[in-house]
Amino acid sequence: MTGNSKALEAFLAIQEFVPRLKRWSGRRVLVKFGGAAIAKGALADQSGVITLPGLLVLWQMAGAEPVLVHGGGPEISACMRRFGKEPVFVDGRRVTDEESLAIVEMVLAGRLNKALVGAIQGVGGRAVGICGKDGGTLLARRLKHKSASGDYVDLGFVGEVEAVDPHLIETLVGEGFIPVIASLATEEDGQTLNVNADTAAAAIAGSMGADLFVLLTDVPGIMTDPSKQSSLVPQLSVGDVHRMISQGIITGGMIPKVEAAVSALSAGVKQVAIIDGRDLGSLLNYILGEERNAGTVITG
Repeated sequence: MTGNSKALEAFLAIQEFVPRLKRWSGRRVLVKFGGAAIAKGALADQSGVITLPGLLVLWQMAGAEPVLVHGGGPEISACMRRFGKEPVFVDGRRVTDEESLAIVEMVLAGRLNKALVGAIQGVGGRAVGICGKDGGTLLARRLKHKSASGDYVDLGFVGEVEAVDPHLIETLVGEGFIPVIASLATEEDGQTLNVNADTAAAAIAGSMGADLFVLLTDVPGIMTDPSKQSSLVPQLSVGDVHRMISQGIITGGMIPKVEAAVSALSAGVKQVAIIDGRDLGSLLNYILGEERNAGTVITG
């Protein structure tokens, strides 16, 4: 049995849930799939029955309008090393010179983007792969990064989103496609910029007036003690998020994710969920209305 046949068989096995999904009819959902989750093979759960492409198509069958935004940091770093170029990061942000940018674009808008499109279409969905450059979707400006020491660091072709034009995305959704968007953008002069996928996804979610913004990552959600699964916090307000950052409970790579969540909520997104992309049963639980068994939900 081919990989696509297995994915289709798994998708058919979960179609029984469709009647329970009526609450999603007409609702807009943006899912951000992290590069770390992609690198750990999180397109499917361990059983192979629940797949991210299958869940996106299932969501669409229930009347939702799903959009997928993806990163690809580990894949980019691996490809850079194959070309003999060692990745350089400053405060978690990739320094992107001209040669690195070519590799970023090749991996993000090329191999990874089209692999995700193929996986969705392998379970009967209709997907179109684009990046933020297409149709002027993401306009960005060069990021002026201030390091912890207070000095400004030149990160090269790294940008922050300045504006979103959702017209192309809206057109694809209206025609029944699932847009798959790589996190690249352009400056006003057309120069390509590498942008953080979390913040790009948050900006797109806000521009679409999304009902839900899902961040799939490689941890169960927000925990008061990262070493204990039992410390997972099922629901937070924006105020709770700010408090947990100031108290040092939310740290490291989770900070940009919750900042993206807060940004999306302030732009009008109704709800944000941070869910373990390695355990797609958690995402299925969320879709089925069992939020307490599915990561951390953040509301305004």
